[in-house]
Amino acid sequence: MPDRDLGEAVRAEFTTMSDTPKEKYLLSCDWGTSTFRLRLVQREPVSVVAEVRSDQGAQRLAAHLPPRREARYREVLGQARRELSQRTDITLQAVPTLISGMASATIGWRELPYVPVPVPLAGEALLCTEVDKDPVTVLVSGICTATEVMRGEETEILGLMSLSRYEARREAARLILPGTHSKHVRVEQGSIADFVTHMTGELWGLLTEQSTLSYAATPETWRQEPESSVQESFTQGVRAAQEEPLTSLLFQVRAHQVLLGWEGAANAAYLRGVLLGAELGALGREGSANSPILLCAGPQHTAWYAKALEVLGGSRRLTVVPEATMNLAATLGHIHIARALGL
Repeated sequence: MPDRDLGEAVRAEFTTMSDTPKEKYLLSCDWGTSTFRLRLVQREPVSVVAEVRSDQGAQRLAAHLPPRREARYREVLGQARRELSQRTDITLQAVPTLISGMASATIGWRELPYVPVPVPLAGEALLCTEVDKDPVTVLVSGICTATEVMRGEETEILGLMSLSRYEARREAARLILPGTHSKHVRVEQGSIADFVTHMTGELWGLLTEQSTLSYAATPETWRQEPESSVQESFTQGVRAAQEEPLTSLLFQVRAHQVLLGWEGAANAAYLRGVLLGAELGALGREGSANSPILLCAGPQHTAWYAKALEVLGGSRRLTVVPEATMNLAATLGHIHIARALGL
């Protein structure tokens, strides 16, 4: 039985996108900064047969200098392949592997240059380099603008936009991918046309854990939804970010505690509102007649971002990508790219 099934809706959409692939399986690898994940994927019908996760991310492997670093990448990947083969009793020697994320960065297996936007959603424009022939192992490059870089999210975007439910969004859409470094991606005429990075998640961590604001704002996590008791504080923060500079609003969190007696939860909600208001302000001001917004988030972010967009008047254009689909976005992207490459 599969460890995780794509679900009937996603499978039905994805399997109608192109002809049946030549190979039955694909190994989908998302190699992040701190984590490593390898999935054995059945391509037709699409399902995840099994997966292996570990803490052998690019940051840990970067401690090794080339060529030892390349050897360590092969060792980690080879061990994961063997584990999947043993668990599933499937011979994987001929199954190709696609790797996205930090494996193609300066600290990765082999550095690949970024592909400049616009990048067609069809997937053929991404730079893909074969690092092993037996079995076939391919690194997928990131993408860039004149001032921005991205590695990993581009594969998720290609996977999401390959689904038939988002076909109408390929001509014009704004995608929000929250996280430590949130990405706002503009899709136009079937291509990734532009993107901007916001350090919202990292700022939240620094401000609530290491700054003077940590004494005024209860250090909550992003996983908690905005409860009714703090929604007004959150809304005030979102609105304030449209009127005043971010740097001055941050200190008001401290002033709220000293002068108004605000409790930590309310201050934290206000701070969260200020940060999200600063990030989402431009999107909220575009108006309801502009491009639809796809919120590509997990449960720890969805409620906060959706509420902020509601305050800013962007909720009428908002579509929340289901959590199950987001969890499989990179895998869908690998299948999509493999088809484009003929693997």
